[in-house]
Amino acid sequence: MKKKVVHIINDLRMGGVSSVLYSLVKDHKNSTYSYEILNLSGIQEPEMLKLFESTGIAMHCLNYQFEDGYGLKDQFKKAFLIRKYMKKNQGIVDFIANLKADVLHFHTLPRELMLGRIAAKKAKCELVFTDHSMRISSNEIKKISKLLIRYPFREFYRNYNVIAVSDSVKKYLDDQKISSVLRSLKVINNKIPDVSFRIKYTSKVNLNFVYVSRISLVKGHKDLIQAWSLLPEMNLTLHIVGPDEMNGSIQKLAKSLTCKNKIVFTGPLTNVGEFLTGMDAGVFPSHREGLPVALLEMMQVGLPCVVSDIDEIKNIVSDQKNCLQFKCGDSESLAEQIIKLAKSEKLRERIGISAAKLVQNQYSQRSLSLREEYELTYNAILN
Repeated sequence: MKKKVVHIINDLRMGGVSSVLYSLVKDHKNSTYSYEILNLSGIQEPEMLKLFESTGIAMHCLNYQFEDGYGLKDQFKKAFLIRKYMKKNQGIVDFIANLKADVLHFHTLPRELMLGRIAAKKAKCELVFTDHSMRISSNEIKKISKLLIRYPFREFYRNYNVIAVSDSVKKYLDDQKISSVLRSLKVINNKIPDVSFRIKYTSKVNLNFVYVSRISLVKGHKDLIQAWSLLPEMNLTLHIVGPDEMNGSIQKLAKSLTCKNKIVFTGPLTNVGEFLTGMDAGVFPSHREGLPVALLEMMQVGLPCVVSDIDEIKNIVSDQKNCLQFKCGDSESLAEQIIKLAKSEKLRERIGISAAKLVQNQYSQRSLSLREEYELTYNAILN
């Protein structure tokens, strides 16, 4: 009888986490494990739901109430007021425990790891958490708060087997002294399916730039729109692809600024790979990442990209070789690099070809698939 892994996710919306999860379960019929998915919030986009349902995997939805507070006080309450937490979430904990998994595999925010801690104790199963992102960047909070926040986070992560999606995420866990409370810590870089197509580098009057990401504060959309408003008229179009988590504020900003080049908000797309083949260059101004699948997908088809100089991205790419970097949060610096890329067809081709080779050699699933790598980890944990 196959051992069961239950993947637990906040929601099924477009994004890197959903993409990774789909990679882990889509070929489950060839696996030695059985899989189920639990959507904590019950929020799911129709196209994503259709994609996951096509796998034939059992899917469950709950109506878990996520708390809005992310301050230091909120984190401590969530980590240490266990009785209050249990009183509020007993039904959800029981539901998770009754799934009778051998492995509960979380892809959530750290605060929701408490659900697994309590459910696993009842169900006597193993806990895995894929940490998809750097949780706190060095410039976000004061030094004393950064030291104090280690304590609730150590409680969230305690007794988990953690899979970090990049060396940057692992380093963050080490720096925050979280590694010492884990059962195990392993790095498995995000991978994407290999593709056979590449964009064509030809002389064009009109160029299409693209940014694929959920619209949120940490993804740098504000910086990008401000940079776009600084550009001279160059027959450029910026396509912003992804779900909106900022209630239209970025669209309003784009309308309020005088942009001499066009901006198109496409919303979420299911055929992102096909859409990218019609683009000429990419931008990725994010402030915080793990190992961004969307950036890898843009680079894979040969799109030359302008990226922020955060460590998480600098550990993947090299400035002037397979990308152009700008100072994170600096709209003028971003605008300068966009202009530089737009003006030189040779530069776009050189960087784009190098980017595609990098992804093909280091981040494609040509040899060992992401699912197979994860299952080797399950084997080690269960044995």
